[in-house]
Amino acid sequence: MTTSSVLSMHSITRAYQSAGGRLEVLKNANLTLAAGEMVALIGPSGAGKTTLLQIAGLLDKPENGEITIDGVEAARASDAVRTGLRNRAIGFVYQFHHLLPELSARENVMMPLLIAGKNPGVATARANALLEKLGLKDRAEHLPSEMSGGEQQRVAIARALVHAPKLLLADEPTGNLDPATAAVVFKLFCDAARDQGSAVLLVTHNHELAGKMDRIITLKEGAIIPYVAAK
Repeated sequence: MTTSSVLSMHSITRAYQSAGGRLEVLKNANLTLAAGEMVALIGPSGAGKTTLLQIAGLLDKPENGEITIDGVEAARASDAVRTGLRNRAIGFVYQFHHLLPELSARENVMMPLLIAGKNPGVATARANALLEKLGLKDRAEHLPSEMSGGEQQRVAIARALVHAPKLLLADEPTGNLDPATAAVVFKLFCDAARDQGSAVLLVTHNHELAGKMDRIITLKEGAIIPYVAAK
């Protein structure tokens, strides 16, 4: 594992207005992920895990704080800079698939490479290789509506990995997968970290999976702290 920082979040604050007033979800939260590091984020529903992922993935903006991704300060960058950084450096596996319904599995996986201007032949080969690893070689031409939920999730995972992102964010990526497929997915995440130097931040309720990561963190009263298991 290298020691260069891929993600740095400093003093992040994010709140929402609710019927009861201002609800602070993140309060001066701090997190740094090194290249090649795998970190599990666990915690109860409503603790702010998804909010943290969305801010780290530049899908939401904090009220206060600094975010640096792959050397670029992003918290107050323009929308164009944030979009370019998200397309170039971030892979995101959502809790829901968010596949483009009119595109085949292969075309969905190719999309990040095509957006980045990569050669279509290179994009096709890379997409085919990932789909085969995930047991979807025979489903490459199928539309999302022709696939099961688990198959769609595997396509979404392949799409997140296809451009070898510097930062890989995953929200319960194995929740709908059988144990054998979940093991394949976890190995792909490990390969991305160990071979490509991707930093991986993975939200999970699976403590066995979390225990295989380099470290485990949780959210407590809006702050990020190391997780300590109850004895």
